[in-house]
Amino acid sequence: MECMLKTTGWLVCVVLAMSSEAWAQAGAPSDKPPPTAPANLRELAGQPIPDQPNLTWKYADVMIEWGFEKGAEALAFDGSIESTHVLGMVGKAQPLPGDSRTTMTGERTWKSPAAAQGRRGVVVPVLYTPAVRGPARTILTVRTASGSFSFQPVDLRRGPMLVSELGFFIRDPAPKASSQSPQVVLAPVPFESKATTAREYLDELAKYNPKTIRQRVREHPEQTWEGAMRSLHGDKPLPPVPEPPFEPAMSVDVPDKNLTALWRLGAFRIINRCPRIHRDDLPKVTAAGDVPKDCRRVDAKDPQGMYVVRDNPFPPLGCETDRILWALDHMGMHDVARDGMTVWLESQQKDGSLTLNSGMERAHMVGALQLLWVMAEHYRLTGDKEWLKKEAPRLKAAADWILERRKATMKKDLSPQEIAGIKAGTFSPYGLQPKVSMGDGDPSGSRYYYWADSASYQSVKLFADVIGDIDAGAGAHYAAEVDKYRKDILPVLNESITLCPVMMVRDGTYRSFHPQGFQDRGPLAHALPEKANIYSHCGPYHCDYCITAAAIEAWLRSGLLSADDARIDSHFDVLEDVFLIDHPWVRKRRKDYDPDKHWFDFGWSYQSGWERLPEYYLVKDDVPNFLRSWLNRCAVDINLANYTFNEHTTFAANDKSHGYSVFLSNFRNMLVMEIGDALWLGRAVPRAWLEQGKKIAVKKSPTYFGSIAYEIVSDVENGKITATVEIPSRKAPKEVILRFRHPTSAPIKGVTINGKSWSEFNKDKETIALKGLTGTAAVVAQY
Repeated sequence: MECMLKTTGWLVCVVLAMSSEAWAQAGAPSDKPPPTAPANLRELAGQPIPDQPNLTWKYADVMIEWGFEKGAEALAFDGSIESTHVLGMVGKAQPLPGDSRTTMTGERTWKSPAAAQGRRGVVVPVLYTPAVRGPARTILTVRTASGSFSFQPVDLRRGPMLVSELGFFIRDPAPKASSQSPQVVLAPVPFESKATTAREYLDELAKYNPKTIRQRVREHPEQTWEGAMRSLHGDKPLPPVPEPPFEPAMSVDVPDKNLTALWRLGAFRIINRCPRIHRDDLPKVTAAGDVPKDCRRVDAKDPQGMYVVRDNPFPPLGCETDRILWALDHMGMHDVARDGMTVWLESQQKDGSLTLNSGMERAHMVGALQLLWVMAEHYRLTGDKEWLKKEAPRLKAAADWILERRKATMKKDLSPQEIAGIKAGTFSPYGLQPKVSMGDGDPSGSRYYYWADSASYQSVKLFADVIGDIDAGAGAHYAAEVDKYRKDILPVLNESITLCPVMMVRDGTYRSFHPQGFQDRGPLAHALPEKANIYSHCGPYHCDYCITAAAIEAWLRSGLLSADDARIDSHFDVLEDVFLIDHPWVRKRRKDYDPDKHWFDFGWSYQSGWERLPEYYLVKDDVPNFLRSWLNRCAVDINLANYTFNEHTTFAANDKSHGYSVFLSNFRNMLVMEIGDALWLGRAVPRAWLEQGKKIAVKKSPTYFGSIAYEIVSDVENGKITATVEIPSRKAPKEVILRFRHPTSAPIKGVTINGKSWSEFNKDKETIALKGLTGTAAVVAQY
């Protein structure tokens, strides 16, 4: 069993796609194998499906074509097809008529070597259910040497399917109109296709030219603070942003005065909600999980004082406090961030977990898996080796606790109950984290979420990256553990993405979807039976918006997945095109909401600070979509009464430190961002900020390489943009990448640095690479 669980094929037995409680209420399907398929599946068409009231079998001769895209003629597509959910039968496949290269090696397996010309593929008789949601769905999985994916045959009733990221075309030669359930969210079919081949469908796409939301955003004028605010708050004059009594250590001055003011206000808004207590009273906090009334409050000048960083209006909460600590470090407020970390480190449990004793923290135990990463970030942003040396024993204990938890699932032999638990998501595959309480909607830890392993892997990986600076042996040890961890996670994650049915987006193609957990087959609300109801206060798609996006962000930051992974890009297209374009929370904020008219100014759901779309677009270097997503989330969360940030996108005002912190870290990263050994400056600034005479100034910005300052000044009317950059000196970056996003996208024609000609620039990416420089660099770009 251990061997089976460590291969990519084990997940074919995963048939449950919901919380165990909801599944028990709905009635689990039988584990019995489906009936033996008759030689002619067509004989069962229209017959009742056993144990499925009101459902009858549907039949189709499904055509699957590959190798039609440029370059794909050189690829082999040896493969197979199987039914991988509960209900469905696949008959004997045959090569496409006229395909002389593909040969069958079994009833559902084939060889399809490279072919210089001609169509390649198979025709497969399929018996499927008409269910579009719930456990009665039919899901088929195609595996080939050049890519694998799953699909629902019922989707063919809407028209052909082009799986664009892998180059497959699927068609039912005799499609029937589909009455899709109104309770299942689907992208609209962009046009009525008459295509019978892949190339004909590609021609139709070229003719009709449908676009995804993200493609439309790139063609739209960039979002602005004013535009985002007006859409939600109308044309009435906006109140001025309050003046803070103190500002962050990192200074930001951008052409938008409102955003500059929000940055200046940010540190005060967060720290003002952090009680400053006498250090001797810290044990009272660690015992209670929050600041008791009998803790002595002291002012900012008292050297015996320390801040307790709360997740206002809640107590410190690990699963959200990490973002608050990160934002404080980004703003240069390292002393406050260090105090906030001290609360957790001083509260460390005997087993090594970083968790407090409050009831809210116990209901969000996942926080103990993710606090370590931001402590590693604290060291990277400060370079404080003395702090790292002092806290190293506690940090190692926290990493060891995370790794120790994995051992609970490292079993050679599994009991029937544990095998059933893997199907239900209550027990984990080899080496993955056991289920843990995730908070709202899952306070008891009833099911597994990838968030647990993404947070854990990120924590140990980033800690391994820094501990070697003071302890080479420990660095090597944790790096080896991270490598083992990666080898256990990746096969499971890759297989579960493969087993999720592809979903159509608004450009007429089908894309991959990253599930919430290995047991899930697509979005949770698609997998649930129609009457099942979970996450009632925020909707059944909530974790598909939030928790999956947070997991992906952690996979990317830790390097487990790459921003170049087409499956991840597809996931965010599905989020934008299917889920975020139209839902009840949008209509609560704008009663006359019309997705065709107002789409650009929305694109968020219920808890936008968790949705992580801006973070992904920054990593992906999709600047127009970053600006739209970041500013729209600011507009929906902000409370104009006092310019605090609400927790939810509904009107409840509760001044949530987490939401403001997420906004501030995105603000910082658009201006100053580390990617590997490179330091980016001005990565995602709006083009309008570099119109004639405008300037951007950043001072005392902490980075992995030391403090940096720069100023960009536009003189585009005279054909130039200039910058002065103070190169960080604590640790040399491989390169400092400076981006000038010209207001009209004009290409750079030439560059000088300190008066000398400089050839290290990319006119297509609008970047200048500052390599091998120290001190101050005076940069001039000519246009």
